[in-house]
Amino acid sequence: MVLFNTLIIFACFEFLWVLTRRYWLALGTTSAIFLAWIIASALKILSRGEPIMPSELKMVSNWFNIIKMSGKLTVIAAIALVIFAITMIVLLEHNFPQHRHINKFQLTFWLCCFPLMIFSSAGWHHEPLSTFLWGIGNDPQFYKQLWGAEANGSFVQLLNNIDIQVMKQPRGYSRSTMIKLRHRYQTEAAIINRHRHNKLADQTLIFNLSESFANPRRVPGVKLKTNPIPTISRLKQKNTGGLMLSSGYGGGTANMEYMTLTGFLQESSFRP
Repeated sequence: MVLFNTLIIFACFEFLWVLTRRYWLALGTTSAIFLAWIIASALKILSRGEPIMPSELKMVSNWFNIIKMSGKLTVIAAIALVIFAITMIVLLEHNFPQHRHINKFQLTFWLCCFPLMIFSSAGWHHEPLSTFLWGIGNDPQFYKQLWGAEANGSFVQLLNNIDIQVMKQPRGYSRSTMIKLRHRYQTEAAIINRHRHNKLADQTLIFNLSESFANPRRVPGVKLKTNPIPTISRLKQKNTGGLMLSSGYGGGTANMEYMTLTGFLQESSFRP
């Protein structure tokens, strides 16, 4: 994956070089882009514990508020680096110009290579690209984005999230099949509900979201004399209960709410 990340950076450099025909401009721009990306990723990980996601790129249009949140020192350092980079590029292009002969094949190849690598991410989780990427070590780990960034690099992890295939389409899946399945369970539910005294419409579901709540007795190496959550344990024995995987503690609340609510909907839709 280190080589794959390096190849993406090199392809970006070659793309800019053949496009502008200026070596130092291409090198400086590529370095600035990925240096800025590294800094932005580090700031996001420090503040949220996860890398930059595709949905957050929309926030670029709200750049003014992003600058205010970054802090004065970060903004000043960024401006200073930009001025320094532009100055160095101008001086190097003037004093040490690099001339390169590029034939039509090289021109076409490098102009297409970098865009194809980026846009191909829309099919990374579909055959045959998925097999190739798994073969070179790409492991997205969508349930823990930070682990995916550590394994694949934050930029590749961003591309991994362009097109997420939650699961492979089952054989025989279609709208007509799902309609038949719904009709089947509606019929079974109607038969069962004939003899039910309690009505679902009269029941209230109370959902208390607490991402930081956990049973300390489940922590390896921890031994307690008494049960710290006796009431909850008793409720779980008398009612439906279980364990839930939380992708993080604090933050990501909207994600947890979505996963929990859709989980209830999926469960209720298949229970008669």
